[in-house]
Amino acid sequence: MERKFLVIGEAAVRLGREAPLIVADVPWRQIRDLGNLLRHAYDKVDLEIIWHTITDDLPPLKSAVLKALQSTGVRDVLADSKLVEAGESNDTRVVKTYNLQIPPFR
Repeated sequence: MERKFLVIGEAAVRLGREAPLIVADVPWRQIRDLGNLLRHAYDKVDLEIIWHTITDDLPPLKSAVLKALQSTGVRDVLADSKLVEAGESNDTRVVKTYNLQIPPFR
């Protein structure tokens, strides 16, 4: 899962100043910071914070990004995507992943 956060963080870095223009209500700085933490201070990673991010922060990010993609005319985003869905079932934490392949923003 941490590897997926690195990919998301790197995507946020590559979007740069364009990120808030593409998807406004996303904490882009925090996303980039998490990527840096995982990349450079992996010994200080708090798994409870990672779990909170999976369960509470990824669903709104997924919705915001999908909405932005749909508004730009990207179609069938979900057909070959691998996004994260998280939830709890009978006190067991469940994380389901999907392969996300989004074309680069230009």
